[in-house]
Amino acid sequence: MWCFALATAARWRLRALAHAPPSTWLRIGAVLALIAYALFECFRLRRLYDRELVSTGFHEEPVGPPPLLSVCVPAWGGRLLGLRPVPSADDSTQWPLLLEREDDWRRLNVSAGLTPLWLATVPPVHQLVVSCNGQRCAPGEDGASPLGVWTTQLGFDVVCFTLRPNGSLDYDSVLDVSYGQRGPLLHLQLPPELPWATLKLHFGPLADLGGPQSQDDAPHSFRLEAGRWHRVVAEETETQRLQLWRRPCQPTPADSRGLCVERCVGRLSSAAAGCRLPWTLAAREVPECSNFAALRRALWAVKALDWRALEHRCRCLDPCLERRVALHGRHGRWKGAPAGRLLVQLRRQDRASISTEQLVMGLEETAAAACGMISLLLGVSAVAALDWLIDLGRRIVTVTCGQTDSKEKEVDAADRHGRPHLRRGWPAGAEAATSDRPSGHQGLPRRATVGALSEAERQEPAAALAQKRPPRSAGTARVAGPARVPETLDILVHRG
Repeated sequence: MWCFALATAARWRLRALAHAPPSTWLRIGAVLALIAYALFECFRLRRLYDRELVSTGFHEEPVGPPPLLSVCVPAWGGRLLGLRPVPSADDSTQWPLLLEREDDWRRLNVSAGLTPLWLATVPPVHQLVVSCNGQRCAPGEDGASPLGVWTTQLGFDVVCFTLRPNGSLDYDSVLDVSYGQRGPLLHLQLPPELPWATLKLHFGPLADLGGPQSQDDAPHSFRLEAGRWHRVVAEETETQRLQLWRRPCQPTPADSRGLCVERCVGRLSSAAAGCRLPWTLAAREVPECSNFAALRRALWAVKALDWRALEHRCRCLDPCLERRVALHGRHGRWKGAPAGRLLVQLRRQDRASISTEQLVMGLEETAAAACGMISLLLGVSAVAALDWLIDLGRRIVTVTCGQTDSKEKEVDAADRHGRPHLRRGWPAGAEAATSDRPSGHQGLPRRATVGALSEAERQEPAAALAQKRPPRSAGTARVAGPARVPETLDILVHRG
């Protein structure tokens, strides 16, 4: 109904504009062109909002608690000497494995799992780490030490010993003094078959060490060689990402993308091989591989995975808050060093670099830009345009619904007052012609309404006036009264 009323109003407007001068049409064309351009700009702003453009800001803050410190040594120095990775022909990763001494593997007693086999290839941590910052830091049986707690983590071809400082190991204490005045931070003793080790600083658990899936997320490391001194500087960075529709992130700060991929690969390979590899962090409910055949089967299960499809299968996201430590420094020869000894002097910078993402075109910025564009092109504010639309809607509702409501009220009132001539189907002027008449002249029209009667006709009696009128035809109404004079509504309404 309202569409019909709107179309009728538009048709009358167009008829009025048909005879308008050319200047009016020019103004209308200019307004329509500006409206079209404003709509185009609003569409362009919507596209920019959907793209979720971000800007990155950088600032520095004081560093927080110290990171974890890990010393990783290669696990092929002893019984794993035949377990070495070789380049594959189909890709650049170090898969599959070349197992040279299968007989030695079969003779090993690995019924309890392969973890003791990995640990047997490296010295224990109390033999590896001599002192920390001039103090004894070797752990006991439970891994606790005066400076923190040591834990062990297996890798693909390495074993890592991680120290979680409890506050006594202050990295900044080395920063306040010159090198050599308080002694090295770490004093390591490597066996002859292990000529080097790796130093890592990180804030979360290490991902699968040595596997191809952890290369992108591996923490920065510094190579330590026996018979040398090393001066290492640690620079901390923090990245704060936004949660976007086009690029969601992992809200858990301790779960990095590398750990997520490692757990996913562990679940898939364990399900395919029936046992899990020693370094797998996930699928702890699956028993560990306990023999050489199971180990080979699990390794080939990892090899058979489609690494390009892991992004879709694992659905691993970058963390919303990522903290990393970059290591750089220099080393030199330690004259008179005992066999296998090395020194590490670590310096931690006192401020961390923070990068924060911010939306360029958020919802508020997009709405403000659209309102400003409309105001600039059309000369009206967005609030005024909204008020005009609301007023137009009210007028349409009034035109379509107001007349119907008024007619319903009139019919209801006629039924209540005993005036059947006001029911549906009667002309609109029937009420004015037949209501409020004197009791003795019920057949005559009301004087105030039928003003076109002559003076002589007003003074004639009702019967004479009725005789002058033509007889009542079909469709006329008889009004009850003492005189019972027939009347025709067409004559009453259109008289004169």
